[in-house]
Amino acid sequence: LLEALAVPPVLVQDGPRVRTFFKPDRVFGRPKATVRLFLWLPSATVNDDAVPSRLWLLSLTDRLTEQFYDASFAGLIFDIANTVEGLSLEFVGYSDKLVSFVEAVLQRIRDFKGPTESEFGRAMDVVRREQSSFDKQQPFTYAAYMARLTFLAPEYSIDFLRAQAKQVTVEQVVNFGNRFGSTRQQFYAQALLHGNFDQGDLAQVQRAFDSMPFGPLPREQLTRVRLAQLPAGRDSVVVAEGPNADE
Repeated sequence: LLEALAVPPVLVQDGPRVRTFFKPDRVFGRPKATVRLFLWLPSATVNDDAVPSRLWLLSLTDRLTEQFYDASFAGLIFDIANTVEGLSLEFVGYSDKLVSFVEAVLQRIRDFKGPTESEFGRAMDVVRREQSSFDKQQPFTYAAYMARLTFLAPEYSIDFLRAQAKQVTVEQVVNFGNRFGSTRQQFYAQALLHGNFDQGDLAQVQRAFDSMPFGPLPREQLTRVRLAQLPAGRDSVVVAEGPNADE
């Protein structure tokens, strides 16, 4: 059992656009599987994408949740999140239906033209509440934020996000989303497939990845969050007053 669990994923695709790993389920034998896909964004646009990508994701998630509501009753679940580095997608469910589910969600993402004015307004309300709640967080949460800001690069400060949110437009959000349907946009995708997939399922998921029309992004241009290099032989202490006056 332990030997089977310890077997690492196998590299099954290594192209200029997509790299895919596969780890079959050799232990539990359940008819379930997981597909994880990460799309790296180019480092040149990392700052410009901060708030527009969040608004796009909120609007997209609302659409997909409504469109695939019934799928959850069939045991099919998806999750989409954005990070500084790019876009993360995860699909979980019974393997006999999961491949078609992945294809359908990716097609919806390609076809999503961005939020309407009302969807943009709802997403902005969420972002404003998120930014407002920052000032009411617990001291340990603020300490963790300061640690990320100090030791990681790139990383968004709350001041930067608030300033960008005041100026963002629906056109910027639409333009961000249009990249996922453009052959001129460059991404780099890495995927992990795990579970009860046969070779036919594996090939079908790879075709779904290949159908995404982005161009190859050279790996040296990927947005990579890295540890900041502090001066050697010196201690560094960051002292900052927490924003929550109640604590």
